[in-house]
Amino acid sequence: MILLLLACSDPVAVYDYTAVINMAPGHGAANVGVDTVVHVTFNDDLAEDSIAGAMWVEDLAGTPITSLMDYDPSTRTVYIAPDEDLERDSTYSIVVTAGVEGQNYGPVPADISSVFRTIGPGPAGGNQPPVAVISELDGSCTVGETYDLDGEGSYDPDGDAITWTWRIVDGPNGAALGSSDQSSATLTTPDSGVILVGLVVDDGAIESTEDFLQVDCE
Repeated sequence: MILLLLACSDPVAVYDYTAVINMAPGHGAANVGVDTVVHVTFNDDLAEDSIAGAMWVEDLAGTPITSLMDYDPSTRTVYIAPDEDLERDSTYSIVVTAGVEGQNYGPVPADISSVFRTIGPGPAGGNQPPVAVISELDGSCTVGETYDLDGEGSYDPDGDAITWTWRIVDGPNGAALGSSDQSSATLTTPDSGVILVGLVVDDGAIESTEDFLQVDCE
């Protein structure tokens, strides 16, 4: 309930309980990414000891999804990040239970839920190719030292899990990649020169177009 106090000055809204003012994805949202992070924003600074176990994401059967929860007091927002990607073309609910308390207002008076659906398969049921992305990192490549490569920005439009394959396309003899089957890799070289690195990602059925990064090692 919100009470409006009227006097000679402007009306003042007084909340007597903690309320959810925004949920994302919103109720009824569709085509939500399988790697989505849920946002729940409140009208009051929360008592952090009231958060644990009081809100979660669950599947259609009512089974909670194992997630990492984080609270940002500057925005009064709780972030719920599932440990693994959600299933495609599936229905999920965001649940906030009564008992979540604010520091200034009373607890949330009743359970709240918001239902959303994840993205389905590609057009006409087809599988869309993934996209490889190499991000250029700050810092310089120095002979004899490791230089970090980042492919974390790569993605699959259908939400499928992807694998990464790195390679050195061109460069000085002895240039080498480490951890080249992961989303990140390291580059080392015994000689100075320009190294061209390529990255391809695979969703298990289709490979991406190769993305390239030119690294100048001194």
